[in-house]
Amino acid sequence: MKGSDLLRLIGLFMRVARRRASRVGDVQRNAMSSHGMAYDLFRPKGRADATLIALHGGTWNGKDDPRLQHLAQCLAASGALCIVPTLPGLSRFQWIPDDIVGLVDLVDEFSSLGARVGLIGFSYGGSYALMAAAHPLVATRVGFVLSFGAYYSLGDLFRHQMTFGRTWPQQARDWDNWLYLQLAMARRHAARLPLAEAVIHELTDLLERYCHASTIEEKRTFYQRHLGSEVLIELEKAMMNDELCGQLSPAGKLNAIRCPVGLLHAAGDSLVPSEHARGIARELSASGTIPRMLVTDLLNHVDFSNAFNLAQWYRLATLLLPLVRRLPEEPS
Repeated sequence: MKGSDLLRLIGLFMRVARRRASRVGDVQRNAMSSHGMAYDLFRPKGRADATLIALHGGTWNGKDDPRLQHLAQCLAASGALCIVPTLPGLSRFQWIPDDIVGLVDLVDEFSSLGARVGLIGFSYGGSYALMAAAHPLVATRVGFVLSFGAYYSLGDLFRHQMTFGRTWPQQARDWDNWLYLQLAMARRHAARLPLAEAVIHELTDLLERYCHASTIEEKRTFYQRHLGSEVLIELEKAMMNDELCGQLSPAGKLNAIRCPVGLLHAAGDSLVPSEHARGIARELSASGTIPRMLVTDLLNHVDFSNAFNLAQWYRLATLLLPLVRRLPEEPS
């Protein structure tokens, strides 16, 4: 690892950790791709060293998620052109194959400018990034994929979450993930639940503030007042099917990936178990792409802002190196 890369990576960590706005050259809001996908564009002050697309997971805020916006500012301040799209399905807690189509279109659009595109995805967005990187239209134009808490098989994940969601969490650290699952299911099926309009508005407000301005007590009180796991789980089961799970699973689709892949996963992730990262790694390795993988207890699902730890710093730094290293130009 070059000294300049190390310094830039440390600078990126410091920007992410302090949670203040970073200075960027320009921010273009609500641009539209040729496929009709809305995105924000963060430009660095000087020449862009890389082109990156950062993808949210299941969040009602879509591209406007405060954590993702902050990361995009930090990446632009580090010298990258950063594109942050809203995936229409995921931003409404829906699984829609067209999200992948729109993402491939966005990669195609920006890679046509001459440079390969790096993909950074969180939770479901990490899985979508992997599937986009394997798409034959853009596979040779993706410079790297970095995923945080991605799933491998949507069917396996669905079965795990239905089991996890049936009973109250046994460990304090699981409450946030458990309540997120309940509130996401409730908002997905709000039209089928006996909820007053004011209650749906309160639910939406909670989801918009979920990871940065709402407490566990507030979320738990809402759940106890208005929701019940069994009803939500039955609605989920009626919605899911094997065909949809197959369309939106990285499993069996990764052999076309030819770029470096980094997998970062929380060891005790109760929402997306770390075995999913290992499944992704096994399939990539079998097709000749050896990923860098770090499964660590320093994370909580997809939040890595507090992951600095000297014992694991080198492995983490190596995995995150593509964020600050210029991507190669597209081969002729």
